[in-house]
Order: sequence, then structure tokens, then C-alpha cells
Amino acid sequence: MKKYCFITLLLLPCLGAFAQRQMENLDRGLIAVNEGNGKVFLSWRMLGTEPDNIAYNLYHLQPNKAAVKLNPQPIADGTNFTEEGVDNSIDNTWFVKPVVNGKELNADKPYTLKASSAANQYLNIPLHTPAGYTPNDVSVGDLDGDGEYELVVHQTGKGRDNSQSGFTDAPILQAYKLDGTFLWQINLGKNIREGAHYTQFMVYDLDGDGNAQLRVPRLVHRAHAANPQEPNDVVPAPERLSRLERASVEQRGLAPERVIAAPGSRCHRGRIIIEAARGPWDDRRWSSLR
Repeated sequence: MKKYCFITLLLLPCLGAFAQRQMENLDRGLIAVNEGNGKVFLSWRMLGTEPDNIAYNLYHLQPNKAAVKLNPQPIADGTNFTEEGVDNSIDNTWFVKPVVNGKELNADKPYTLKASSAANQYLNIPLHTPAGYTPNDVSVGDLDGDGEYELVVHQTGKGRDNSQSGFTDAPILQAYKLDGTFLWQINLGKNIREGAHYTQFMVYDLDGDGNAQLRVPRLVHRAHAANPQEPNDVVPAPERLSRLERASVEQRGLAPERVIAAPGSRCHRGRIIIEAARGPWDDRRWSSLR
């Protein structure tokens, strides 16, 4: 008996190590794409908190008509559906109801495809690209806590590789909602070198409060002024990682923020890249960057 008790005690610490990792609080994410010729592709999200045996009922709602269920049996083998014969001359709305153990639950947020929507396999989002800049990398995260992803776009001007000296343009980050609404713009300033190997940024709900944070590198001083022979090169200077909390329309600057020193705060040629681009999990559940 003592032997079995000893084995059980050994296993107890392991249970905490494999606890469920903190996840984003996202909604169903239903979307409809007009494929043309009356066909509409619909896709939605299975949430990480839902049971493996979950199924779904999909409903189609048109103006002045009752909602119609599209599937004769709950959809259990996927999270997508293609409807044919859709009248694209009017607004069309769809919504999903999850089914668990044969019981239909409440409907999730609907999605409406506006009348005369173009047959595109993508969402067309107009960008506010500054003169001399071009859109580059994009990260997604729920910036405002509404359960939907927003986009953070890196607008790049003149950049250089870390192996090269010379001035670069200031990196610019912009946030948009999926419907094209422009939220905010952040200019990281001339102290942050523009380049594919250096201008890293992270968007994720690191502390589990329902709002994604934006993590970016910053310099405390004008680093390039310390070495005029290498203008705008990555020279020794204090560098920091900044975390922008609840990035929203009202917060267009670098505040409020929580500044933490990177391990090895004196950097040459981008040591801080590693800290700005990674998000380690210190206990298999919470990010060590929170």
C-alpha cells in the first residue's frame, strides 16, 4: 500500500504542469463569403472550451421572413457549410446555434452579407497607409474585448537589414477592425530601427483580461546619436519592451504602458529581437510576458 501511495504523490505535481493554458475569449467568428452564382460559403469557430461531441445548427434569415434551418441534422463533422441559391440582391443573415447532447443552445452572434456583395474570397479593408510607406506584417488579437479579432498592421518605410548601417524610417503600427474601422496609429519613433529582422511586435491577451496587448521594442535614448559614424545603427543603449494595455481608439500614444527591462539591456545588433518576438509560457498556462 505504501508503494502505491508514493507513486500517487509523485504524479500530483505533474497535474498542475499540464493545466489548461490560458486562452483568448473569442466569439463564434461566423463569416459568410460570396462565391458567386448564388453560392455562399459559411465558416465558424469551434471554441476550445467546448466538448468534443458538439454539433451545430445553421440558420438563414432574410428580411421579413422567419429564419430557416439549413441542415436537416446537426452538423457534427466540421465547422463550415456552403449554401446554394442565395439571393444576393438582398441582405442575408446567418447565425449558428450549438447543439450539445441533443439540446440546442442559444444563438451566437449573427453575420450579415450585405445586398450586392462582391464575389470575393477575402475581406477588403481600406488602409490609411502613410506616404512613402507600404503595408507589411499583420498580427491579430481582440483589442477591445468584443470577442472579435482586430488587425494590427505594420506599415514600413525605408528599412535596412541589421548588417547594414544607415538611417531608416520610423516603424508605424496601425489597428483596424475587420469591417474597416480605423482604430489607432502608433509611431515607434526613429530610435527603433525599421527592418524585417528587427521591427518585431506581438499581439495577444497575455494576462487573460479579455483584451489583447501590443508588445513592442523601445529605446530609452537616441541610440544613433552615440555613434555618428553609424547613423541609426543598433548601438549600445538601454532598450525596453513596452506592453500597451487595452489598445483602443483613445490610446494613440505609448501610454499607458508597463515597461520591463530585457535581459541584457545593453544591446548591439538586435539582442532585444528575441525578447520582442517570443512569448514563452513560464508555467504551461500563463505567459511570462504578462
